[in-house]
Amino acid sequence: FAMAAPMAGVHRLPLQVQVVQVPGRGRGASPRASGPRLANVAPAGWAAKALRRHRNRAIQSGRREHGFVESGGLGGGRGAGLRGRGEGRLAAPPPRASSSPGAKGGSSADSDSDLFYGYTALLGVQGLWLVSGMLGTWAFGAWPYGKDAGYYFLGFGETTALLIPQLAASVVLRSAALRSRLEGTTFKVLNLSLLCSSVLLFVAELLQSISEGGIGFKTLSATVTAAVSYLALRRHGWPKAKFALSDSDLKQVSQAYFGLSAGAGAFVALNTVGSGLLSFLFARATREVILEPHHFITFAALLAIQAGVLHTLQSAAVAGRKRLSSDTYKKLNVAGILSSVAALVGMLWSAKMKCQVIWVFLTLGLYNVAQLAACAAGLYIGRTYKK
Repeated sequence: FAMAAPMAGVHRLPLQVQVVQVPGRGRGASPRASGPRLANVAPAGWAAKALRRHRNRAIQSGRREHGFVESGGLGGGRGAGLRGRGEGRLAAPPPRASSSPGAKGGSSADSDSDLFYGYTALLGVQGLWLVSGMLGTWAFGAWPYGKDAGYYFLGFGETTALLIPQLAASVVLRSAALRSRLEGTTFKVLNLSLLCSSVLLFVAELLQSISEGGIGFKTLSATVTAAVSYLALRRHGWPKAKFALSDSDLKQVSQAYFGLSAGAGAFVALNTVGSGLLSFLFARATREVILEPHHFITFAALLAIQAGVLHTLQSAAVAGRKRLSSDTYKKLNVAGILSSVAALVGMLWSAKMKCQVIWVFLTLGLYNVAQLAACAAGLYIGRTYKK
């Protein structure tokens, strides 16, 4: 009640301060004209009589106990009286605005139901893409396509490995939409990474339609991804990047996540801006154009999602062990582990198929080893945390 009193316009006074309204005390001394006067006196004699008289009137008229204040008085409005310690009953405080994400965006708490179905559809599209990528990788590995099949296998294998973090991000966002938690920074970062990925996928599809004709499955994935992620960001706001590193015993883990997310961002820029040069270098190595620019931009698009996943894991490591023990970050760490294992297996298998691109193995290989170690450490910390 003490916290609600200021909201209701009710002011608490010390016990020795009483509200005294004296009718007819001189010319123009009407309570309606001048309001109450505060007198630091004990309620005795004529003051006590006046107080009792006005208290009885307030009770009979349904107003608050311990005096009343007319319009223009200390209490603000007609009937908004003053109360002493422990006396009377306060009116119910005005209802507070809901703090749910729906209320923040001007909608109800279950307003993310459309996003829930959107992420469900996105999971279906991404699942089909993952299955087709696995089948393609297996096909090139089982039935080599000429002497340069290792390069095809490498392209399919590395791209398919990056589909795992994409799928994990959609699983996490779908769960957050179900619980109306999409206003969190983690989910905003994941949505932003999905939006950036969809933009790059549109560029890749445009280049592919120019070089090969027609559009592929990536167009559907980019369209659904862009629509869902943009709607979520528009409704819940855009994220603010957090680059702080932990000063606790998790400092090395947070530094590892930070370095990996920065490395992923560098790979995104390199594969996007330098897609033409990379395609030329591969053509020089194989004496034919196997991986075109749109392949590298597709790889960059999926790397953008992985960069967002690693950035959220960095923020979780800064927050502490309890945050890493959350189911959300456990799933993201598992996705990072599976992606790294799939990428390393693909590199080793392509090397067995006489794919000799040492600079790819030295860059992506070392990167995936580091990611495997960091995500395994983060998962171990989260699973061994005791509440």
